[in-house]
Amino acid sequence: MKILTRGHGRTLGVASLLLAGSALMPATAWAQAATEEQAEAEPANADIVVTAQRRSERLQDVPIAISALGSEGLESRGIASAEDLQGAIPGLSITGFAGVNSTNLVSLRGIAGQPVPIGASQATAVYLDGVFLAKPDAAFFALEDVERVEVLRGPQGTLYGRNATAGAINIITREPSQQLEGKLAASYGNYNSIDLGGYVAGPLGGNFSGSLSGSYSSRDGYYRNTVTNNRIGKTDSYTGRARVKYENGGFDATLSGDYTSRYSQDIFTPATLVSGQVLFNTKTVSTNIEDQIGTRLKTGGVSLTMNFEAANNFTVTSVSSYRTFDFFTIYDIDATTATSIQPIFTNKIDTFSQEVRGVYTGERLRFTIGANYYQEEGDVMLRVNPVAYTEAQLRLDPRPHAQNHLTALAGFGQFEFDITDTLTVVAGARVNYETRDFSIDYSTAGTPGQYPPIIGNVNDTAFLPSAGLNFQPDSNLLFYVKASRGYQSPGFAYQPGAGGALNTFGAEKLWAYEGGAKMQFADRRITLNTAAFRYDYAGIQLRRLISPLISRIENVGSAKVTGIEGELIVVPVNGLTLSAQATYSEGVYTNFCEGITTGTPQNNDPQCVGTPAPTADRAGNALNQAPRWSGGASINYKTPIGGDNKLNFNLSYSWESNSYFTAANEAQVSTGGWHKLDARAGIELANGLEAYVFGHNITGDRHIVMAFRFGGAVSAVVSDPATYGVGLKFGF
Repeated sequence: MKILTRGHGRTLGVASLLLAGSALMPATAWAQAATEEQAEAEPANADIVVTAQRRSERLQDVPIAISALGSEGLESRGIASAEDLQGAIPGLSITGFAGVNSTNLVSLRGIAGQPVPIGASQATAVYLDGVFLAKPDAAFFALEDVERVEVLRGPQGTLYGRNATAGAINIITREPSQQLEGKLAASYGNYNSIDLGGYVAGPLGGNFSGSLSGSYSSRDGYYRNTVTNNRIGKTDSYTGRARVKYENGGFDATLSGDYTSRYSQDIFTPATLVSGQVLFNTKTVSTNIEDQIGTRLKTGGVSLTMNFEAANNFTVTSVSSYRTFDFFTIYDIDATTATSIQPIFTNKIDTFSQEVRGVYTGERLRFTIGANYYQEEGDVMLRVNPVAYTEAQLRLDPRPHAQNHLTALAGFGQFEFDITDTLTVVAGARVNYETRDFSIDYSTAGTPGQYPPIIGNVNDTAFLPSAGLNFQPDSNLLFYVKASRGYQSPGFAYQPGAGGALNTFGAEKLWAYEGGAKMQFADRRITLNTAAFRYDYAGIQLRRLISPLISRIENVGSAKVTGIEGELIVVPVNGLTLSAQATYSEGVYTNFCEGITTGTPQNNDPQCVGTPAPTADRAGNALNQAPRWSGGASINYKTPIGGDNKLNFNLSYSWESNSYFTAANEAQVSTGGWHKLDARAGIELANGLEAYVFGHNITGDRHIVMAFRFGGAVSAVVSDPATYGVGLKFGF
């Protein structure tokens, strides 16, 4: 049993020191990749190139709050998939699996979105090589051939095909080339964990090149079932990806295909509040359906990306893709031997997208213009406590069976003009149209004709502007301010209950204001980047539970988010990189009266006056997944140890203060705050072979990564324990 106490005073002290140092310089949006890749052989002023603005630029020249991690940075920090980015990226929070919804929630600066399988968009857009992924879970694959990951914070609708209210995560894999390269890796650790992976790329003849990558991982469960004494909670997954590229003069085309299959036994445990302390299990769980519990995810797709140099400094890009997401799960949410709430659930999503954009990079004028078409077909079936825990039984008796057809069209563009050699004005806009047809069928819950299908449509058109001003007196200093409009399209709640009323909700909107500075000193051995931001957030889409089988999504008033984030990177000598980042953010509701139900308690909030039904006044409460403080620090060291052999070492610490999962701000429905220490040390030989040891969550801290209330009980998902192991890697 774990006893969770409130507050992490020592981490707040670290954050305060970091932000105090950052405050010595002007505070505006920052962007910097972690520089673990500045190895002993590289100069301290090595530039990092990103494509966040749809063109290749030095990261320090991009006037956007963006962080980037390259392949070596990902590897040294032990980041195996996108879900491990939390703690390495300022303002980024990722839940564990969020119950019966087939999606992990991604939050940036306290803007989180809703945990639903269909009917609502995600606040943070996730892209794989420029292709939008319908669910964040589709990005939770091994990063064997990933070149870098870019995380942009703030609305990004003027540069990206799918609208993104909170920001965007771009996963960019290695482009195959005419040079033969690759790597093989294997590791083994406690809980019988096995990880295998590899990547190879090179010429195929003529103007063609190609690449192949694959990975496999498995481990035993972290829990024991008290009913059977068996270990439970195992995982098993594999990913494969192939790319073929053709290049000829000013034209290139890349055909890509990927597939991921993942199986896991996802475990809930009760969370209780006793004498002001949150208690939850970290070693044992009790369930009467051990043999049935399991989640199967199959996802993948194909894409064709073509680039054509239509004129000097003007490139036209076309990205076409088809993707599928197939999710099937059986949970024991009540986490007891009783058959209280044990759902079986499927979610299938097929998407097609086509984007065309043009990028011009002139002497004083630069612009990106584009258009995007996106189509999504979604299908969800749910049954709680079924007669039999099989997919065939679910198809016979789903309650509900919800379907969704989404069509979205958008035109977007951003223009930059140099007024002088140091001053640039930026303006952009997005025109967004979406229409969503849906049906919700509870017919198997009653007699024939008792519950006719609920059929509806929601649609909306939005104009989303942005504007900014950049001042860059020299290549080592950049200051900017910007304002942009964020937007989340309307939708529907898929779980109104048999005989329940249609539940649709309108668009949510926010104005984002940001100012930032990016600074480098001492021959670029010191990088200091800071950002200050404020969001005015209105019409917030928020999901609340009426009962374990009924939920609603409503537009619930307004909120404000204000904060500052900073990053300090120091390279005192070649091969040694010291880095730290921290975010202070206050995201609170300013006007919100929430209905009181068994799934949404009043907690300690006063009742609103003058409302027709009992409601709780949530004004002043924190937004979902909006920690007040978060940050991390890292030491990365690479040094020769004889001949061409090297010692590689990384120590990373990350932390986050308490954050809540519902507007009621209940202690047992929160993370309680957490800290995490990871390490990796290896010896790399001249022939490219490296032997290493690693440890994740070395201190063994366990915390809640997702929790929700159903009636009078709270179920939680708990973070991983300490894990460690040894590995071999060979690169060529």
